[in-house]
Amino acid sequence: MKNLRCEYGVDFILFDGEEFVFETDRLGGNADRYFIGSERFAEDYKRTKDARKFRYEAGILFDLFAGTGAALKVEVNSWDAARPLVDQIWGVAKAVGAKSFKYERGHEVQDDHLALNAVGIPTIDVIDFDYAHWHKLSDTPDKISGDQLAEVSKVITTWLQKIKPQ
Repeated sequence: MKNLRCEYGVDFILFDGEEFVFETDRLGGNADRYFIGSERFAEDYKRTKDARKFRYEAGILFDLFAGTGAALKVEVNSWDAARPLVDQIWGVAKAVGAKSFKYERGHEVQDDHLALNAVGIPTIDVIDFDYAHWHKLSDTPDKISGDQLAEVSKVITTWLQKIKPQ
């Protein structure tokens, strides 16, 4: 990334907590919270937004995107809340010949992008809904495809070089 020429700064933010769920019964109101990290980040961003020197223009959540044969359809919340960003990313994917990006509505996923969209950071979820090892013990590093990582990297780095500040 240090040699990538683009007009924006890029932050890598790693948060989770959704896997720290033991009680999922939401009817009784006693369910464990999902998305602890992204909700905390979003709350802090909203609280400090006016005092910040910089603001976030966009966010991309990468989740289950690197498996062999990945099919990256557009997640429903991304489509609804951050459509211009969807159009940009999938447009670049088409332009560079990234075959794993499918410009069609996929499934709806509750994930970390929801909290960011809620505080005004247009954020999409790049995810393979049909990843065979999703939330299974078989989801091990040997399932990652170097070719898939390279394809997604090409799309994102090309997009970063094309976008200009408004």
